[in-house]
Amino acid sequence: MTNTRRSRRKENNTELQDSGPVITENRSILFSYFALLIVGIILFFGYFVYYFNPPRKTILTIDDETYNAKKLVSELGFFASYMSNGNTPTESLVSRLPEILKNRYILNKFGVEIVDIPSEEEIKLKISEILQVPTEIYQKDQSIVDVILSEIRSSTNLSRISITDYAQSILIQDKLKGLYALDLRERGNLSFVKRISIESEAIATLFLTDYKSGKTIDELLTIYKNGAKIQVDDIGWRLTGYVGLDIPVEVNEIETLQLAGPFELGTVSYFYYLEKQELDGIITPPISGHYEDAKVSFFINDQIANIFYREIDLDQTLKDYIVRESGEMKLNLMGQALLNPNQDFAGGSDVR
Repeated sequence: MTNTRRSRRKENNTELQDSGPVITENRSILFSYFALLIVGIILFFGYFVYYFNPPRKTILTIDDETYNAKKLVSELGFFASYMSNGNTPTESLVSRLPEILKNRYILNKFGVEIVDIPSEEEIKLKISEILQVPTEIYQKDQSIVDVILSEIRSSTNLSRISITDYAQSILIQDKLKGLYALDLRERGNLSFVKRISIESEAIATLFLTDYKSGKTIDELLTIYKNGAKIQVDDIGWRLTGYVGLDIPVEVNEIETLQLAGPFELGTVSYFYYLEKQELDGIITPPISGHYEDAKVSFFINDQIANIFYREIDLDQTLKDYIVRESGEMKLNLMGQALLNPNQDFAGGSDVR
């Protein structure tokens, strides 16, 4: 039978009709894949923005506690306002913050193995001191602490737990100092500490080279003191081996008339030495205080091996972000204090 043009057209139409559902189904599948791809991209982008953009990138890890830039902003803003002098530039405190958080964690975790755990009443009283609530107001109404903590939480997102941890670590630190003070007698071996400051890095290098070649400290001072930007300061008597936190820990290891350094701060290089010793010197309260500070520092350093600690160096972008945001938080807190007659930002405690 011969196919006519009309019959062939009919067959073609039938084929098109039969392929219609297949094409529609294929388009539907492609559209589904495309939609899933778009959703996947959005979810991945959101995940990246939330977890890996600079403010949320993990910068500091202490055991199971992690800190990103946003959390460090809250910690630093609080520290700059309450725990340090309000006039101290926030930027100068950024480098101290990881050590402050590490010390706080170690004191709270391991200090309670040596001294009693502070009571809730002790902690609340210490918080009132940190927040600088006048004693008479706190004694009249202790709930003022809760009010101020709520105000801080609402304006800064800094948790009450974080502030409580600060207060507890200070109390544990003080208890440790009291315990270490019991080790001391009225007299002990003392060393007289001196510091040499040299403004020129080049001269400091020559100074150290000549010392290593065999010249004594007296000879070096005679050579370099004339014409060089060099200054010698008396630090004073310290208990031998426990010179304190205001002096580099390396000074604890040197013998009399040995040089320790250089320790650089900006363009200035510092050297320390022990000028003389007194084997049975009187241990005055300031000497005892430096001893207690050093013992707490040694205790903290001994515990570092027992924790997981990881710190990522801040790039300039993250540092600028933390300084800017914590500075705004500091102004916010201090402005809040000016409106609140219960607070006074004349100064504060410090966890070293």
